Amino acid sequence: MPYLATRQDLKRKDLLEDRVDLIQRIVKDFREKAGGRDEKNARDIMTRMVLKQKIFVFTQDRRRLELPEASTVLDFAYLMGPEIGNRFSKALVNQQVVDISYQPQLFDHLNIITDGDAEPHVEWLERVRTPEAQRLIKKYLAALSMEKADIEGRGALLHMAREQGITASGRIEDLEHLLPPVLNFLGFKNNDDFYTQIGHGEFDLNIAADFLKEQYKRMVLIDKKELDPVITGHQIYQTPLPEGIIETERANARFSFFMRDVFSGARRRDYLERKRRRRQCCTARYAHS
Repeated sequence: MPYLATRQDLKRKDLLEDRVDLIQRIVKDFREKAGGRDEKNARDIMTRMVLKQKIFVFTQDRRRLELPEASTVLDFAYLMGPEIGNRFSKALVNQQVVDISYQPQLFDHLNIITDGDAEPHVEWLERVRTPEAQRLIKKYLAALSMEKADIEGRGALLHMAREQGITASGRIEDLEHLLPPVLNFLGFKNNDDFYTQIGHGEFDLNIAADFLKEQYKRMVLIDKKELDPVITGHQIYQTPLPEGIIETERANARFSFFMRDVFSGARRRDYLERKRRRRQCCTARYAHS
């Protein structure tokens, strides 16, 4: 629940005068935005601002910061200035430590803690809501060296893939098994080129994760019939193949790395033998028709 004073402030004798002065300054700000013409105009402006669902919070130095509703503490940090936002370490709302994605409420007291070693990360773009905060984060990321951008993009993509269950192991090797068809489709030269663009904020991290998720589905959603034991006269060999089977086989060939990585040894040979028999059955069926 937001509050207007801390426990220590309540002991101050000038608290009431201080709060009245604060409210008068807020009203004055509204009137200035209204143009200072008349009372009705000021009320109209105040009403429109409320309807726009904007919120304001108070900083430790009693400044009032205003941003659209759903803005996060990181948005407010960048509103204070890029030197505050870029060195964001943690935030305290009403003296409680909150997550970087926390959305302050009306009248909250906000305190941003900075760290000289802190710096923006690609994931921060998903933690802000205002265009200005996104612009400042991208500006910082764009200035990274190629090497640092590669490391940043690689780490960000691996972290998101692990969170979404695409690479539960958290190993970069598992992530890079998924990449070749994705990179080919998107027109990237190699893994490093892809990671660098993500690290520079030029390629959206969520879009990259969506492509990986679709590729992951292609790899794991294998028809259970393909894993059935080889049985002479099995129904799978008597079932007419659907139209476009040749095109499907060609498409599967583009993901042949999947066969090398997921299947190995006897299991892979068994799979390929069943696939060969299906093709022979298909060829014989169409030859007699």
